[in-house]
Amino acid sequence: MTGAVAQALAGTITVTPSSGPIGTRVIVVGQGLSPGATISAPANSGLLRIGGISVLEPTQVITIDGGGGFSVEMVVGATSTQISEPGSKRVDATDSVGRTAAGVFVITARSLSLSPSGGGPGTRVMAAGEGFPPQATVTLRWNGAIWSTAIANGAGNFQVSATSVNSASVASGQAEVIATAPHPATLPAPLTLSATATFASAAAVIAPSVAEGAQGSSITVRGSGFQPQATVNAILIGALQAYPAGVAQADAAGSWSATILVPSLAPGVYLLTTTLNVPGGGIVFAWFRITERIPTAADLFATLGAYLVRVWGYNAATQRFELYDPQAAAASDLTTLVRGRGYWFNVRSEAMLFAGGNLYRLSPGWNLIGWLG
Repeated sequence: MTGAVAQALAGTITVTPSSGPIGTRVIVVGQGLSPGATISAPANSGLLRIGGISVLEPTQVITIDGGGGFSVEMVVGATSTQISEPGSKRVDATDSVGRTAAGVFVITARSLSLSPSGGGPGTRVMAAGEGFPPQATVTLRWNGAIWSTAIANGAGNFQVSATSVNSASVASGQAEVIATAPHPATLPAPLTLSATATFASAAAVIAPSVAEGAQGSSITVRGSGFQPQATVNAILIGALQAYPAGVAQADAAGSWSATILVPSLAPGVYLLTTTLNVPGGGIVFAWFRITERIPTAADLFATLGAYLVRVWGYNAATQRFELYDPQAAAASDLTTLVRGRGYWFNVRSEAMLFAGGNLYRLSPGWNLIGWLG
């Protein structure tokens, strides 16, 4: 009895190649079976199985040759969607006499990777998949929406490049990317094979260098999470363009900066906005407060024209005198006038100065006035 069992288990099966994804075309070679016996789909005529599932077509018959061997070519999983899970699978044959042979085939796992694995809107992403049915059409979905398609090569691998679809309206977080392909079999029921990866979506943001600024002042606006190398669209404060489109350009990391002039809008809080140069677009915004522009000394004294010789003032905080000289504006350190302080005006002839609803009548020579007080 022991010898009979040993004889029944003596057969071997070799599968070439020994591993691959579902849909791999293989050659199965069996040895140590009964010469002249058969293997076919009906159970009473013998079996050929992978992972316990029959792999023969309903009318297919394999006849064992005189040396007790057979060779058959087949596609792994072509007859049943029940052969789908990756891993090491037992391949066994039982001939019509009852003698058996066994071997192993490894179904490779499906995988999907993204490079880079994260970024802002418009990032160019390379999706690479492995373990899919050879020559199958693979559909890639980004958060459920079709993103791209690819054809798997003979080894079941593919690569495809496309831009990320996160936009300004998408908050930062994880986007799910799924690659799917149909199982080569349709029985007992159609099956979809899939692999999943995640993409760290970074929301595009802009930020002014200061929270507020006066009309006509310069501020720096910085952006991040934009499409790498993309030109930046116009920057607006309120409805007024503060920076022309296409002048600034994002770097390889999707960051940029631009210096803009605050427009002459009424003091208040405004939206600072730009838009994205990617499909789906979207507005990126930040809040910015416009403050009233404080007139400079040059602004205040403009109406005096050639009548003005110079102005002196004393700064109690620094304990030093400050001078405004229209003939040496660059060297003048009196740049603004402070309410309630006294200033000495030297004029060549009679003149009038209007400021803040006040009228100052100046006589030739030196005049001491209390500013706006």
